[in-house]
Amino acid sequence: MKTLIILRHAKAEKNGPSDFERKLSDEGKIAAEHNAGQMKQHGINPDLIISSPAKRALKTAKITAKILNISDNLIIEDLQIYAAGASKLIKLLRHTDDSFKEVMLVGHNPDLFEMIEELSPQPVDVLRPGDAVMLKFETNSWQKISAENCVSTKKIAG
Repeated sequence: MKTLIILRHAKAEKNGPSDFERKLSDEGKIAAEHNAGQMKQHGINPDLIISSPAKRALKTAKITAKILNISDNLIIEDLQIYAAGASKLIKLLRHTDDSFKEVMLVGHNPDLFEMIEELSPQPVDVLRPGDAVMLKFETNSWQKISAENCVSTKKIAG
């Protein structure tokens, strides 16, 4: 069984030097803490967190890791997550080492929402800033994750 946690970054400031540099808003920081608490109640404990290096996504990943008592050295930044498109995100996941059972991907819409639509037979209405969705796959290989072996889709935060 492989478990994927898809976490959209929390609410960001409207302006920044660039889109990539936009930080979490104060409201976003509070929401990230709250949502991480919800994930903790669901027993979320990823072996690996892969995050977009955009400031708002990385800060969301770090706040979440702190509340879930996960070391920052388990957070990997990957530029491919920023404006990658759903197919590239899925390809990235399919190259994940199979020793990782539960992986969290922290990134951006619309890519994350489209990825959920491709990997899950169960629809998710919306993926708002800070929302997290858990997908479970009946497979032992990240290379084989697909809608056909997705056995559960559940919103766990937001």
